[in-house]
Amino acid sequence: MSLDSEHSEFARLIAQHGRSVRGYIMANVPRFSDADEDWQEATVRLWLEFDKFEPASNFAAWAIRVAYFVILTSQRIRKSLRRCVEQRLLNAELPL
Repeated sequence: MSLDSEHSEFARLIAQHGRSVRGYIMANVPRFSDADEDWQEATVRLWLEFDKFEPASNFAAWAIRVAYFVILTSQRIRKSLRRCVEQRLLNAELPL
């Protein structure tokens, strides 16, 4: 498949199934801003891994699976950042 036809096919599939994938992310990520970031990351990851997608298979199912792992990774990162910030706040010297 040429790069132009690959771009076209990817764009077509995202246009057709993107709402379902985004809905899945929105349903599983409480904060809108975090969900929006995860949607953007999932879209990039889908494009980067598009050569692994089997054309005869279900794009929506594949894309939601990719989104699932994006969400898990993002949640781990956010949790780690929260812990880091909390620890810094606890260790900070407060003026009296």
